[in-house]
Amino acid sequence: MTNAWVEEDALSSNDDWMMAIREATKRDYPEILKIMIGAVSSKELKGFVPPPEITKKFVNNLKSQLELKEHGVLIADLSMEPVGFVFFIQENDCLEIEEIDVLADYQKRGIGRALVNKVERIAKDRKVAFLKTGTSINNKGIPWRAYEFWLRMGFKDTGERTDSGYGFSYGKFIKRL
Repeated sequence: MTNAWVEEDALSSNDDWMMAIREATKRDYPEILKIMIGAVSSKELKGFVPPPEITKKFVNNLKSQLELKEHGVLIADLSMEPVGFVFFIQENDCLEIEEIDVLADYQKRGIGRALVNKVERIAKDRKVAFLKTGTSINNKGIPWRAYEFWLRMGFKDTGERTDSGYGFSYGKFIKRL
C-alpha cells in the first residue's frame, strides 16, 4: 500500500459530503484515538470490553503498526476530516479485521461498510481466501451491536466463542472470498 492511494471506487458521495478512504499515517494516531473514544459511550461499552490495561496494549499495538512501512490501518475522511478507521492484519491466507470505529455522529451513513469493502478489495488483490473478525458477547449472551453489522456485510457467525477472561466472550465471524 502507498500513502498516495485514494481510488475512485473508494469515494462515496452524498448531497452534503464526499468520503475518501486512505492509508493512515503516523500523524493520524491522535485522530484514531479520538475516533475510538467518540464512536461509543463508556456506558454502552460496559460488559463488552476488557479492562483499561488490555485496551492500552491494543492501542500501543495499533500505534506500532502505524510505524511500519506496510500496515493495515485505513482512515475514512469526510471533507478531509477523519471520521472512521479500520485496523486489520494479514495472517497467511486471511485478513483479520481487528477494529473498526466510526464517530457516533457519522454512523449509519455507509462509512463502516465502505471501510470493510476496501479491506475486502485489498484481500482479493492479495489473493487472500477469507476475512475474519469478531465481536463481543456480554455475560448475558447479548452480542455487541456490531454483530448485526457483520451479518449485513456478508460475514457468517462461526458459532465459535472464546472466553475473554473478563466477563464476556468473543464471537468469531468469517467471510470467504
